[in-house]
Amino acid sequence: MKVGFIGLGIMGKPMCKNLIKAGHDLIVTTHNPDTLKEMEALGAKAVHNGKEVAEERIPPMLLFCSAYFYCSKYSSDMSYLWNIFFYLYSH
Repeated sequence: MKVGFIGLGIMGKPMCKNLIKAGHDLIVTTHNPDTLKEMEALGAKAVHNGKEVAEERIPPMLLFCSAYFYCSKYSSDMSYLWNIFFYLYSH
């Protein structure tokens, strides 16, 4: 199964590792470049942002806390998060 993850924090990173071990194809993004490199080394496809995950047209696992942290830290405009939700569920 192909699964997308937006946010690889305390919950997302271990979940991804277990899904990769179980043989699933993952497309992931997070704000930490070291985590992206680690996931790539394990076999996940790392992308730069949530839009790229959404464009794969797969059921996403959006870890809300990680996405909220990303938006609040890197953007004063929380519409980024809502745009991801809208894009994911309207296509």
